[in-house]
Amino acid sequence: MKKLSIIIPCYNMESFISRTIDSVLRQTYKDYELIIIDDGSTDQTLDILEYYENIDDRVKVYAKQNGGVSAARNTGIEKSTGEYILFLDGDDLIKEDLLENALKVFNNQQIDMFSYGYKIVDEKSQKILKIYSYKRYEKCIFGGKEFLKLYLRKKINQRMCSFIIKRKVFSENSILFDTNIKYAEDQDFQLRCMSKCTNIYYTAEEYFYYIRRAGSAINRKVDIWRMGEVEALIRKEEDLKYDIEPYVIRNYTCMHYVYLFREVIRKGAEREFIVKYIEKDDILNDFKIEFSKYNVITAIFIICYKLFLRRYLQIKYNI
Repeated sequence: MKKLSIIIPCYNMESFISRTIDSVLRQTYKDYELIIIDDGSTDQTLDILEYYENIDDRVKVYAKQNGGVSAARNTGIEKSTGEYILFLDGDDLIKEDLLENALKVFNNQQIDMFSYGYKIVDEKSQKILKIYSYKRYEKCIFGGKEFLKLYLRKKINQRMCSFIIKRKVFSENSILFDTNIKYAEDQDFQLRCMSKCTNIYYTAEEYFYYIRRAGSAINRKVDIWRMGEVEALIRKEEDLKYDIEPYVIRNYTCMHYVYLFREVIRKGAEREFIVKYIEKDDILNDFKIEFSKYNVITAIFIICYKLFLRRYLQIKYNI
């Protein structure tokens, strides 16, 4: 049984997976297992994975029929043995001292999650596009619900690959990835985990590099499935109502609604998405004003949306 398990779901990543695996194998802490789930790749990904499995006994590869990233991660959880779990994607990178420093904190503090800063890096230019690092919270320990509120209020940020968590958090609370969610499955999992953590440690150190690729889903036109993100958050309001004040997550849902509008302006959208988007705009009626940057931006958007942005969408997309 290893102290730590790293789980990577992988589908058609032949051009990127070697770099990701190498960033794991360069870790200064060596006592871990790397669980890689090939999710029915149709390129040479599986051959690359099997090569690494043959040269390093810490690498364990499992091939399955294509079922999506959530099912692949659940398989990884099932196959893993570590006390601590780190989820990675097949095209991202981690700093070589992440595991060593995380385990030091786990050994010295009573925490369930180790959360850290990260950078978004452009694949081609290697230019840093954005840094999510909150110095004011450096080496702070939060209660799980306190950290959840910071996240929902956008005072702190966390991605699926920017935390390490004790296995017991989701094993004792029957938390797995929801295979019925097409978008925002990462966020759904994180919210449930945060709410069940006793204590969460945060460091602003940027241990994770999210690689922004030209062909990735984040650069495509907004389609109807993206409304699943809003619908998932609305469902979370019911799930989390006993953990935090309901208006906090409703405000976050409204903030995400604004984010999707920005995506529409930046990338364009399918008409079906806009129809669904307008149908859900009643959530904006329950927004509660608080004095913070993103909250104020959302409040201004709601005013503009009711005055003219809604009509703008209806005219532009012939609704």
